[in-house]
Amino acid sequence: MEYLTSQYRLNPRPKVILAVEGKGESEQFPRLLSALWGLTPGKLGIEIVNIGGSGNFVGNRRERLGAWARLIDYHHHHNTVVFVVLDKLGKVEAVRDRLSEAQSHHDPERAIHKSQYFRIWDSTVELDNFGPHELAFAMTAVTGVEFESEEMADLQRRARGSGVDELNAVCTRKFGKNYQLDKARLLEILVDYAIADPMYPSVEPWERHEPRGIVKLLQKVVAIATSNPQPPGTTIRALNQRSGFFGDPYEKNELSP
Repeated sequence: MEYLTSQYRLNPRPKVILAVEGKGESEQFPRLLSALWGLTPGKLGIEIVNIGGSGNFVGNRRERLGAWARLIDYHHHHNTVVFVVLDKLGKVEAVRDRLSEAQSHHDPERAIHKSQYFRIWDSTVELDNFGPHELAFAMTAVTGVEFESEEMADLQRRARGSGVDELNAVCTRKFGKNYQLDKARLLEILVDYAIADPMYPSVEPWERHEPRGIVKLLQKVVAIATSNPQPPGTTIRALNQRSGFFGDPYEKNELSP
C-alpha cells in the first residue's frame, strides 16, 4: 500500500526530518522558508523536530550514539533523510563522526548517516549568522540592557570554535547565574534582519557579500527534500539504499565492531 501511495505522490512519510537545536529554530525556520521563498515545510515534505539542545543529542556516556543511531537508521531505511542542525557545544562533532562511520543495522552496505547531513555552527546559530550591530540590537531588546556592537564582535571572536555558549555566559556575568536568556525571542528578532536582507552584512566594503549561513542551510535542505521522492517499489528502494544518498558505503576498519 505504501508503494502504491508513493506512485501517486500521496505518501505522507516526510522526505526530510530537520532536527534542530531548540524552540527558536523550530519556529523561525518555517518563517524564513515562507518569507523568502513562499514555501512551507509541509508542502516540501519536511518535518521539523526540536531536539531541545545539543546535550540531548549527545546524551550521557552510557546512551551516547545508541538512541540517535537507531532513530536515524530507521528513517534512512524508510527513505527519509534526517538532517541535524546544532550549535558547536559539547561532543556534537564526535557524535556526528561516529554516526557517519557506523554500520547500518537495516542496510549493512551503507553507514548510518552522512556528515553532509549535519550542520554544526562554528559557535551558535545567532553568532554565526548575524552581524555585531544586529546582535547588539536584539540582545538589548530581549534583556532591556544596552549591548554595544563592539562587545558583540568580541563575543563572536571568542565563541568561534570554543564549544562555549557565549551568549548565555555573558548574561550570567551581567545578570547572575539565575538569569535565563529568551533565545527563542532573540532569534525571532534576528530573523527579522535575515528576512529584510538574506545576505550576511559585510564588515568591510571590500568583503564579499554572500548569503547568511542560515539561508544557505535552508536552501540545501529544500534541495534534498525535492530530490528525495518516496520509492514506488522494492527495487527502487534497494537502489536508493545502495546509492550513497542515505549513508556512504560502509567500510569496516580496525575500530569497527
